[in-house]
Amino acid sequence: MSTHAAIIARTPEGVYQGIYVHSDGYPEHTGKILAKHYATDERVAALIDLGDLSFLDKRIAPAEGEAHTFRRSADGVTIAYHRDRGEEKRIVASKDLRAVADQIDHSYAYVWEDGEWHAMTHHELQIELREREAWEVERAERAAGWDPNP
Repeated sequence: MSTHAAIIARTPEGVYQGIYVHSDGYPEHTGKILAKHYATDERVAALIDLGDLSFLDKRIAPAEGEAHTFRRSADGVTIAYHRDRGEEKRIVASKDLRAVADQIDHSYAYVWEDGEWHAMTHHELQIELREREAWEVERAERAAGWDPNP
C-alpha cells in the first residue's frame, strides 16, 4: 500500500496549485526531500509544473542524454505521470486551499506558503482549514462593522 501525499503551493498571485504524489508521501521521505531540494519558489513551481507524481525524488528531471522512463527512472529523478507515462497533466488550482486539498487524495499534505513548507496529516490540514475559514469569517464581519461582543 502506498502513502499518498498532496503537494500544494500558493503562487505570488494567491492561487493554490496542487499535485498528487502516489508513493512514499510520509514526512521521512517526501517531507525531507521537499525541505532539502525544493525550498525556493522557483524549484517548487517547477515541481508543481510536472503535474501528478508517482514518486518524488531529489531531481526534477534527468540530465540531457540520461535514460529515464516511468519503469526505469534515472537515479534520483522524480517520476511524473504526464512526462514519464504520457498521461494527461493534472494540476489542481483554486484561490481556496480547501478546494485544492479536497481534490487530492492524501494522507499527508505539504503546503508551500511564504517561503516555507508546512507539513500536516490529512486530519491536521482539515483542522487548519477550519481555523482559516473561521478567521476569514471573523475578518469579514469586522470589515462589515459587526462586533461579536457588543
